[in-house]
Amino acid sequence: VYSVAATPTVVYAGGAFNNVGGQLRLKLAAINAATGAPTSWAPNPNSVVNAIVVSGSTVYVGGQFLGVGGTTRHHLAAVDATTGVLSPWDPCALGDVNVLASDGTAMLVGGSFTGVGGVPRQNAAAFDLATGVATTWNPGPSASVYELQVDGSTLYLGGEFAQVAGVDRANAAAVHATTGALLAWDPEPNGLVYAIQPAGGTVYVGSRDAHVYALDAATGRKKWDYPTSKSWVNGTPAVRDGIVYAATSDSSR
Repeated sequence: VYSVAATPTVVYAGGAFNNVGGQLRLKLAAINAATGAPTSWAPNPNSVVNAIVVSGSTVYVGGQFLGVGGTTRHHLAAVDATTGVLSPWDPCALGDVNVLASDGTAMLVGGSFTGVGGVPRQNAAAFDLATGVATTWNPGPSASVYELQVDGSTLYLGGEFAQVAGVDRANAAAVHATTGALLAWDPEPNGLVYAIQPAGGTVYVGSRDAHVYALDAATGRKKWDYPTSKSWVNGTPAVRDGIVYAATSDSSR
């Protein structure tokens, strides 16, 4: 399982699996939040799902697939949250999608792609939620994006890039969520960034350099860091009651 999105009654899961609770479910499933039993919802993408976002009555998914339920969909698709029926929304990314985020009007996409919806876009793009048409938002990170987090008018990006908008930004950056303009925030973590969580004036960042960092949301200045015993930090941190929870790999590999 690579991504989970929850509503009060249903948990949607995406990944590389073929079976949930003893029932055939290809890469995407819905699970009853109370019982843990899989529902009949089964859109059936033909390859890995990396990202899920639920918005209203629609479940948006991104990944490595080229079709959903026998219909062509290149790396991005939208399905009805109740029936699993594929919607006409079809932005068509030219490469893998690793992460999705929404600000309520647009779907923000990060990954390893060179174009979306017939227009050039390098590793990050935004689409109108209603039409699937690419917006002008175009920060252009130089390599793969693995994390996107919206915090008000700011969007934080994590990945393995060296530049954003032609300016040096190593593995983490912040841009304006609407315009895509690069912001001054520049923490320069030492390793590839899989995980970012803004909370209360601090941005918590998990890196492949086996550290969790607490960074000032305005300046990127490090407040503290926590070593994770050579394990990559590959799950988005959660912050509750003053405690930061982070998921890591079992070893440094």
